Amino acid sequence: MKNLEHENEYHKAYSEFIKNNFSEKVQSKIPTIKMPTPTANGVTASVIKYCTFRGWHAERVNVTGRQKYDHKQKKMVWIKTNSRRGSADIHAIINGRAVMIEVKVGKDRMSGKQKEYAESVRRAGGEYLIIHSFDDFYNYLKTKNLLTI
Repeated sequence: MKNLEHENEYHKAYSEFIKNNFSEKVQSKIPTIKMPTPTANGVTASVIKYCTFRGWHAERVNVTGRQKYDHKQKKMVWIKTNSRRGSADIHAIINGRAVMIEVKVGKDRMSGKQKEYAESVRRAGGEYLIIHSFDDFYNYLKTKNLLTI
C-alpha cells in the first residue's frame, strides 16, 4: 500500500528544488519525478535524491570493490575496496547531523561488520538508521522534526 503523505512530501521537495534552482523558462521543460521502485537501489536513490532536494548532503557508499582487466593475466580480476567493511549504504549530513543509513529490503539482514560499524557511528555521536523503504526514512525525519526546515 502506498503512503501518499510520504510521496507528497517527496514531490513537494522536488518542486521546491526545481523552483529554487531553475528559471521559470527552464522549469516548464523539466519532467515530473516518480518515486523510485521499492528495491534496495530504488530506496537508496529516493533517499539521496530527497536529501539533495532539501539541500542536505547524501552519497552512496560502495564497499564491494571493483573489477579490472589485468593485461598480464589476460582476464578480469577483482580489486578489493579501500572503504571500511560494514560501512552504511548512504552517508548523509542532514541539518548538521551525521546520519549513516543502511538500506535493507526483503530478507536482507545486517552482517556482523555492519553491526560493528553501526555501533562505532553511535559511539562517535552520529546517527545510524536501518530503513526498509522511503517511508522509514520519512518517519525518521518526522520524529526528528526535520520536515519543517
